[in-house]
Amino acid sequence: YAAWKWYQMNRPPELIVQEPTEAAVVSATLQVQGKSTADTVVTVNGQPVALRQDGSFTAEVNFPEEGPTNISIKVTDKKGRSSMVQRSVLVQF
Repeated sequence: YAAWKWYQMNRPPELIVQEPTEAAVVSATLQVQGKSTADTVVTVNGQPVALRQDGSFTAEVNFPEEGPTNISIKVTDKKGRSSMVQRSVLVQF
């Protein structure tokens, strides 16, 4: 029981990234979509993203050139705990 309580108190916030999927072929503009728990800070490639009351978010990412690239989505809670998802995509204009 004590281990479960410790885990509950110390686990990082949930982060679900719905779009883009891994290895997706994307255009010059991409909508990153996902969900986290409320009262967290979400960033996409280091830029803060507005979080809706239900924890969902959408962010637009623009790519200046074609080719493979990575997208980093990170969520941090008030206690400083964080979760990160990285997606590799192929940009084609």
